[in-house]
Amino acid sequence: MIDALFGHDSIEEIVTALAHHTSEFAQATLGTILDKSPTGLKLTLKLLRMARESMSLEECLAREYRAALEILRQSRFPGRHPRRGYRQGPQSAMGSRRGSKR
Repeated sequence: MIDALFGHDSIEEIVTALAHHTSEFAQATLGTILDKSPTGLKLTLKLLRMARESMSLEECLAREYRAALEILRQSRFPGRHPRRGYRQGPQSAMGSRRGSKR
């Protein structure tokens, strides 16, 4: 079942496979995936697929680190707080701490 659902080359194909499968696992996983960032999902899938060809865990971790740095670099929009783009996702997932002292 895992290969049938997740052995596809794109997130769109994985979502389609999950949507057409009637198991509780597939439906719960579909709900979770649809709640996540499409860009994050695509990047994660690409990194996982690239890991298949890697020679070591160190190589995979270095690639993931470079990807994370690039995401942070690109989230710095002119005229905005330098970390707002990067913080917005985690804050919305954890809930805002308005009124709390930092």
